[in-house]
Amino acid sequence: MFWLLDFFLKKRYSRLIHRLTAFEDLQKKTLNSIIEKNKSCDYLISHGVTTIDDFKKLPLAHYENFEKKILTLNTSEKFSLSTEKIIACSKSSGTTSTSKWIPQSKKNIYYNYKAGFDLLSSYIFHHPKSRITAGKNFSLTGSYEDKNGLIVGDISALIAYYLPSIFHFFRVPSKEIALIKDWDKKLDALIPKLIQSDIRWIAGVPSWIKVIIDRIEFQTQKSILETWPNLEVFFYGGTDISIYKKQFDLLFRNRVVYWQTYNASEGFFAMQIAPDFSDMALMPDYGMYYEFMSISSNQIILSKDLKIGDKYELILTNACGLWRYRIGDVVEITHKNPLKIRVIGRTKHFINAFGEELMIHNVEKALEMLNQEIAFEISHYTVAPKIDENQKGYHEWLIEFKVPPYDLTAFEKKLDSILQSLNSDYKAKRNHDFVMKNLQITSAKDGQFEKWLRTQNKLNAQAKVPKLSNDTIIFEEILSIAQ
Repeated sequence: MFWLLDFFLKKRYSRLIHRLTAFEDLQKKTLNSIIEKNKSCDYLISHGVTTIDDFKKLPLAHYENFEKKILTLNTSEKFSLSTEKIIACSKSSGTTSTSKWIPQSKKNIYYNYKAGFDLLSSYIFHHPKSRITAGKNFSLTGSYEDKNGLIVGDISALIAYYLPSIFHFFRVPSKEIALIKDWDKKLDALIPKLIQSDIRWIAGVPSWIKVIIDRIEFQTQKSILETWPNLEVFFYGGTDISIYKKQFDLLFRNRVVYWQTYNASEGFFAMQIAPDFSDMALMPDYGMYYEFMSISSNQIILSKDLKIGDKYELILTNACGLWRYRIGDVVEITHKNPLKIRVIGRTKHFINAFGEELMIHNVEKALEMLNQEIAFEISHYTVAPKIDENQKGYHEWLIEFKVPPYDLTAFEKKLDSILQSLNSDYKAKRNHDFVMKNLQITSAKDGQFEKWLRTQNKLNAQAKVPKLSNDTIIFEEILSIAQ
């Protein structure tokens, strides 16, 4: 079975590249299929959309525009956004107080399995001696609930719930353990199984994979590569790996490959297709039609007119009821054919309280650069704008250090200096302390961020703490958590 699967995956890569270079044709077919399937749904009828030529009649929309209609899925009312049979909703962990329910059809969930094959084919093509398919894989999953016959949970839980039986042979843990709702009980059942398994590849959000590895090492009193000597690759997504990479390099001793993915509650969007690149190919045939709104002009730009280096807000349409949906992610174009992107931030996750326009990619790069000069390890952090008693602005960082820097004052000054070098707007506002003064860091207690996630009912495999906020609400909530 190992050699047969390997042969299949290597052959698949050439077809993958062909699909990627036919991006515009496949996207046109995707949109035409979405409209054709749904032209009798109330939403399209109300906007006079019957063909692909009518598509631009639909307004750009946020989740709030769809929420009431989506929640009818939990009742006997007709679903007005789609004619597709919706079998589940992926529950976005998000960073807002309420979770989003994203409608999922059987076919939409299937695209995640298709993505898995494409991901493995890319890796194995570039690592022909790989033997990852000869062992097991591990990906951390969330949990689900049955809401009147509608399965609602993290997208990772839905993928595990509907996973075809044949794939369970390659996976650890069992479906029963993977879908345990209580986080602590799940870990108690999960860790012994992982210790006993021949794990060849892992997948998940870096911060939570680090939690799992730390627990395994603590319980076994061995390095992770002693427990998993055949571990080859870490497929990561959800957050940037830069602030964790030094920690993983020490754990993996430079023997494990990092391979990036871009998937979300809405679907699987992009993946790395070659080694030594920080960008990912946008996938044209996973049931998603993409539009690109220029950050500089707010104009919708066709894929053929995208410019390398320019930044765009990603807008999605699928057959399950998301119509010109503003997902909130900002991407930078790095290559045209195939179309490759780099995720650089969120439209809602930035700080621009004083005109500094600080984006998450500035922060992640600054921490990565600083870690080359100063030894430290971070578990979690969040940043908020503050104003001191003299009405001077500044950014306050709340950081939960795994390994704190030796000199926190020097750390603050150097981090601020690096941010100025990376962001001209930030530098201008910091000039002579006229508008903003040097950033300040407050050290969080161990487990403080995890406790905040518990209070938000977001302690799960997909949970992400918002790193940048344009107000102090989340910062103060985490700070107020009692140890």
